[in-house]
Amino acid sequence: MKLELEEKIELQKILTNYFNARQKPGEHLKSLVNISQIQIDEAVVDYNLPAKELVASFYGFILNNQENLVCFLKVFKGQLNSDSDAILTIEGYIKKLKRSPIKQSSDYSQRLSEKRAETDEKQLREQTSLKIDNNKINNNLIVDYDLDKLVYKFKKTLDYQGVFAFNVSGDYKILNDYIIKRILQELKEKTKREYRMPPISITLSEAYGSIESQIDNRLKDDNINQITDLLVDTHPLDVVLIIWNYTINKQKLNSITDNFLQEIKTKYHGYLDNKGRCLIIIFANVSIKQSINGCIRLNVPKSFKINELCQWFRGYLQQLQMQEAMINRYLRRLEIAQGYLLPTYNTLEEIIDELKQIN
Repeated sequence: MKLELEEKIELQKILTNYFNARQKPGEHLKSLVNISQIQIDEAVVDYNLPAKELVASFYGFILNNQENLVCFLKVFKGQLNSDSDAILTIEGYIKKLKRSPIKQSSDYSQRLSEKRAETDEKQLREQTSLKIDNNKINNNLIVDYDLDKLVYKFKKTLDYQGVFAFNVSGDYKILNDYIIKRILQELKEKTKREYRMPPISITLSEAYGSIESQIDNRLKDDNINQITDLLVDTHPLDVVLIIWNYTINKQKLNSITDNFLQEIKTKYHGYLDNKGRCLIIIFANVSIKQSINGCIRLNVPKSFKINELCQWFRGYLQQLQMQEAMINRYLRRLEIAQGYLLPTYNTLEEIIDELKQIN
């Protein structure tokens, strides 16, 4: 049986009120979609929309597939407070939808559907019985993982004062959210002191003069005239420069960075000598692999070792006292990414976000 128009309107209202009350409605909806294992093209649903528009977009899609609607409502019901009036309403809709068998093209697909429904029920019981203390979820969990060779080379090169230049290459998200965050973490760990927050970040362009002039122009947004102003005694902090390169080729890049590094090491020597302070320069080349003269190259791994990653993540999930069936489900999702750097990182990030929603 299908829902009547009044029932569809009431269900949409329940969903809208629920997601309106969530701090991050898009992330929460995405986690419920993943738990219910329904297939939704992310191009169809924009998870960044405000709650009302998000529900309208998602609702219009899910109503077209009765099986998906039932699977989702089972998981959604488990998220409601036990004293919520909406629970009985949702249960009624589920029973009504189930009274009309969903047509399948063959006996095999019918059995597959029944098996999936059975699995969903089991996972729902596990999900609703699990309570996770969000304080135990480490937001830097992924950043802390692996990168042993990169960290060793960085810390071996880094001293407690002076100018140090490094070069990394890879996907923007991997560099920004994983590699550079880890470098900054290790910087603080080695020096046992603070660096200026946030790091100074510019996107390199051939059209806007020298690297130093581009940095000084960026600093004017913070009412700072030039980079040397950050190195005087009134700012006794390490300074980190992140210079993003998207398009400049190796030959041109080496030409402009050679001059920049030579000048900066000479010019800023007096500001750093015997001051116990560092100027850290990170050249981040997005989607292009570049070697830069005068920079220490930190190699970004091409992939995760998936077996080691799964062993590590299993241990973490066990510390959260998660049921074995749920652990295995999360690990299967990781294995699908096959260790490729960006897909695996994205999957880990999605799982961590889902864990934050369980409370």
